[in-house]
Amino acid sequence: MKKRLLWITVLALFAILLCGCQNKSKVNLSETEEKKDNDYIYLYDEKDVSPVSDFQFKEEKDGGVTVIRYKGKDTKVVIPETYNGKKVTEIGGGAFYRTTAESVVLSRYIKKVGGQAFYGSESLKSITFSPNLEIIEYEAFTKCTALKEASLPGSLKEIGYMSFNGCTSLKYIFIPKSITVWESGCTFYQSGLEKIDLEEGITELGYMAFAATQIKSISIPGSLKTVPDGLVARCDKLEKITIGEGVETIGNGAFIKTAITELIIPASVKKINDSAIYANEKLEKVTFLGDAPEQFVDDEFNFETAQGGGNYTVYYQKNAKGFTTPRWNGYLAAPVGSKPQPQVEGDFEYVINADGTVTIAYYRGSATEVVIPGQIGGKKVTAIGKNAFAYNETVASVKLPDTLTEIGYGAFSLCYDLSTVNLPEGLKSIGEYAFNMCSLTAISFPASLTKVGANAFSNCQEITYLRIPATLTDIGEYAFSGIGYTNKGWSKGEFELVLDEGIEVIGKWFFATTMESVVLPSTVKRLEEGAFSGCDYLTSITLNEGLVSIGDLAFEGCSSLTEIVIPSTVTEVSVLSFHQCPKLKAVKFEGNAPASFWKKHPEGDDVRPAYDVYRHQEATGFHSDDFDWFDIQIW
Repeated sequence: MKKRLLWITVLALFAILLCGCQNKSKVNLSETEEKKDNDYIYLYDEKDVSPVSDFQFKEEKDGGVTVIRYKGKDTKVVIPETYNGKKVTEIGGGAFYRTTAESVVLSRYIKKVGGQAFYGSESLKSITFSPNLEIIEYEAFTKCTALKEASLPGSLKEIGYMSFNGCTSLKYIFIPKSITVWESGCTFYQSGLEKIDLEEGITELGYMAFAATQIKSISIPGSLKTVPDGLVARCDKLEKITIGEGVETIGNGAFIKTAITELIIPASVKKINDSAIYANEKLEKVTFLGDAPEQFVDDEFNFETAQGGGNYTVYYQKNAKGFTTPRWNGYLAAPVGSKPQPQVEGDFEYVINADGTVTIAYYRGSATEVVIPGQIGGKKVTAIGKNAFAYNETVASVKLPDTLTEIGYGAFSLCYDLSTVNLPEGLKSIGEYAFNMCSLTAISFPASLTKVGANAFSNCQEITYLRIPATLTDIGEYAFSGIGYTNKGWSKGEFELVLDEGIEVIGKWFFATTMESVVLPSTVKRLEEGAFSGCDYLTSITLNEGLVSIGDLAFEGCSSLTEIVIPSTVTEVSVLSFHQCPKLKAVKFEGNAPASFWKKHPEGDDVRPAYDVYRHQEATGFHSDDFDWFDIQIW
């Protein structure tokens, strides 16, 4: 008991010293067991507690009280601790919306600040949170442009979307480790923050939490296993980023468009790609302290139009695994303490392979029309290396040599102006993302080609004609997804797809185009998962007799499809094959019912389909429970 009295006395003396007048201020921590953070100072003057009549309250069923609206006109507001003998525990949504108050103190029992509670309160300069506050909801302080003081207590568990967005006068914030839920993100987006301290032990931060602020440095504790996407994106004054050992993943766009010149990646980081550090014009050096990440180049990322991998050099430890020199993923690379020494002829950096052939490692030029030689130094050029032309902003056409057998991962990815390329006879393999997001208008595959990697031609929106030869037997997921959409917008385009006889499998997530009709060759046996998913304008598809299996989501989102006929040879097809086809009115079976037709969506979506099922008079299997939800018609 004596120790407790001594502690209260010390706190009281401290309050007197801070306020400069004896017997005037109160340290409102009378129930010390509720205090969550011993460093959080919570002081206010008892005489300043606002009258109950200035508020509209709501008594909740749980015994607490919510402030519904502030009706007063005072510039200084201290919320009462109780109302009708009950504790005030919450500030309701919009309660202080555009208030003229300049300072607000939340009484000690308040645990929640509701959505948009202080939204647009341009006069608010100071907010003092309860030491027991647990939740700040979405946009609670958005556009409080005069707000300078907002210390987050160690009791805080959850913080909402854009809760301090646009607080341009807020210069400093300390983020306690107690916050484990960041709703959506953009918490301090476009605020005036110049300094951020993250408490050691913090485990969560939100998407774009500090994006577009004025910070000059940030130290990320190793306790934060994942640096979220866009964490400090577009902080154009940010000159130093320190990443603690223990961080394992760095998200997309985490550090884009800053002023950093150097970045050190700790050995604990296992997952990072170059989109994390896009568009850092001053960045010269990225040093890895551990092994190479599994995939460094992100060929899909386009974070709010951020483009370009940068011109920095990658340095790595001499014994590190997974790195190559003089180029690694298209970037100059070398062990720490040395410099990259690429072999160069003309505009091409190259590597001599073990078999004496040459791989083009990087294109240094700026020509619009590029002719790749068939030989360099008397040796055949057989491959275009990983990301060799990636991000090139000038190349419009490329002539490939007849000696070429392989086009590597991302070789021409994000060459937005590339509209013409020949694929020579003898070419055997096109790697993942090889032509992703190029402006190609047509593709003619040679008979020698057997493999096209995942996303190889994804989002080549200008393509109007595509022919798939039977020799092309290995096609990766999303290889042609998003083709046929013109750059005039996501509207109906002119696209023709020709599938040669001999093709047996239409692979996973094969197409998402503007084609209106498809006729499958007689040799097709299987449509895999998502094969024609997202073909918004598909009104007609002719399935071949001989087809055996139609995968889940094969026609998902084919929003113009009104009818489909299932050949008698099909034994595997389910309701999920036609998920989210709103205009589909008839699924007509030529043969008997499949063994299992009803299947619950993995996300729990089991809304009854609007189409009817048609069968022939003699067909069997349509009286099973799988068809209880359907009107069965005879045709």
